[in-house]
Amino acid sequence: MASPSLESQASGAERVSRRRRGSTWDALLYAHDALTIAFSVSDIVLDILVTIKFAQDGHVGFFIASCCIFAVAQASYALIFTSSFASHLSDGKRLLVFLAALPLAQLIPLFSWVESLHWPSLALAMRAIGLQPSAQVCPASGDSLWLVFRAKFAAHSGFLAEAVLEAVPQCVLQTAHIMWTGDYSPLAITSIFLSVIVIVTKGWVVSFS
Repeated sequence: MASPSLESQASGAERVSRRRRGSTWDALLYAHDALTIAFSVSDIVLDILVTIKFAQDGHVGFFIASCCIFAVAQASYALIFTSSFASHLSDGKRLLVFLAALPLAQLIPLFSWVESLHWPSLALAMRAIGLQPSAQVCPASGDSLWLVFRAKFAAHSGFLAEAVLEAVPQCVLQTAHIMWTGDYSPLAITSIFLSVIVIVTKGWVVSFS
């Protein structure tokens, strides 16, 4: 029969092992988040540069199409922000939130990720201006692994929207531009490559949603 001291040592070693596995998993999740943010932000910046190049090269149709994609995405981000954090407000106040978010809507995917970290100071600031943090409305019950994927889906929902609303249509538009003009510039190729990466890296979010 094992002595109590040996049992306690084994239990302590198991707890240490669990903590190490948890730390490694957390590090991998944060590394994935960092790469997601870097790819998404870089993709948006390159899409803007490509749009400017459309105008400089006199390709007005492609320039207008790209601007329309940005406009639709901008409005969609503001709508997502309003439905996520202002759904409890009256119609008039939701409209004000939508209009206030619209100019900075390209930052909403990043804000959604930061908000998913549930920093107390950010939650307090949001409540002070009448918004409802996601921590207030997300249930905290169920399978632990499923909760991890649900939390990641909530954190990456803005980036998923960016992939659907911007990365896919901009990738198609820029590919069409290359096929139409034969302009295989490094900027265009890099922008398309990043758009593909952004789209592919959102596959796991869709598969677990």
